[in-house]
Amino acid sequence: SACTWTSMPRLSAVSLARCTAAAVPWRLCASMAALGMASGQLPSFDDCTAGAGACVGELGGEETSLISVRPGTTTTTTTTVRLASAELLSTESYRYGKFEASIQFAPASGVVSSFFLWKRGSEGNETTWNELDFEKIEADCEVQLNAITGDPGPVSHESHPSLTISSCRNFRTYAFEWTPDYIAWLVDSKEIRRITGRLAKNFARNARQGMAFHFNVWPGDEAFGGPFHVRSLPVYQYIDWARYSAYLPPSGGGGGRPGRPEFE
Repeated sequence: SACTWTSMPRLSAVSLARCTAAAVPWRLCASMAALGMASGQLPSFDDCTAGAGACVGELGGEETSLISVRPGTTTTTTTTVRLASAELLSTESYRYGKFEASIQFAPASGVVSSFFLWKRGSEGNETTWNELDFEKIEADCEVQLNAITGDPGPVSHESHPSLTISSCRNFRTYAFEWTPDYIAWLVDSKEIRRITGRLAKNFARNARQGMAFHFNVWPGDEAFGGPFHVRSLPVYQYIDWARYSAYLPPSGGGGGRPGRPEFE
């Protein structure tokens, strides 16, 4: 059956504390800021409880080194800046189905802004890694798609579709369709990637406990995300709504469309 988290009137770019104070599940203004700007406002994952429906928390005081060159010289200055970033995740995991969310990703070079599905515990050495990603990277707000596996992982299977959308200036509907036979990525109901065969079977076999919704914002670097500039902060990722719809196997006749799964 469908499970929907509804929207509320859109908020302007305010602090994470203001966004979560509304206490409406899944309506999040996820932020990343220099720690002095957001410190003390971000809740801890210790506040998450199994019955909460959704958890929001700080991704930690990540440190990044900023290297600047004095104009007209070769003198460099290295400054270490602590950053605060945020994540929203579901406390429930789901196996197979359609996972959707209306998102406006966070802008700026060096800022990774994402919607992904994650099998809890994937980071462990004694288990397989299972993760599906939409990740906004680079200053031009490119959206990268990824299916991550490995025993242990991570082992990435990336693709970089050419999208004629602005992922950082407008809300778009991003979706995963996860079935026993294929996994598809969709933007505004248009399929932009599909995997089948061994890679799809890996998820069917190794993610039997399901995967959870995750949304987060975090600092990248020149290798992934683009050159990071602290002056671009704070930045925000907006999530208007999220929805899970259960997988219905293809109908042999009568009920659904033969040969095609449905979601409700």
